Amino acid sequence: MAEDKLKEIAKLKTNYEDYRKKYGLPSYKELNEEFEIEKLTEAEGTELFMRKLRRVLIDKIIYLLRFLESFLNPQNAPMFILVILKNLKEGTGKVVEKLYKEGCDLEIKALTLDVSSTEKQEAELAKEIIKRWGSMKKEIEDLYKEVARACEVSEKKEIKYYLG
Repeated sequence: MAEDKLKEIAKLKTNYEDYRKKYGLPSYKELNEEFEIEKLTEAEGTELFMRKLRRVLIDKIIYLLRFLESFLNPQNAPMFILVILKNLKEGTGKVVEKLYKEGCDLEIKALTLDVSSTEKQEAELAKEIIKRWGSMKKEIEDLYKEVARACEVSEKKEIKYYLG
């Protein structure tokens, strides 16, 4: 079974290399480490490879957006988010808003391509997602560190619960 998976990944790498050269994409290794594109083994050899690649890339952005939404609209957020919100440093909200706007822009572009697209448009958006993720990554890492710090602070405080 593991041998079959390795063969599938080898085929994917070969297939990806053709698209990499054609559209100026980063190396397979770089993209796989950042976006886990080896999930595309089942898409290998299809005519919609670039669309499937772009969807794997945008999934990471969408995951980030769902996390950020819990800070921007905490009404339906889990309790731990509400506790963390009280302990975030000033200015964190602006970072969350900035990352959210940037992610939303990418998600809207991806939704547009889900309606109608060419392989070239898919490749262009894939490159934009990769580039913008790279520029957002440091802020995301810093935000996650701040969330972890706020969580740690909140664990030290006594939390008052409403139990009816």
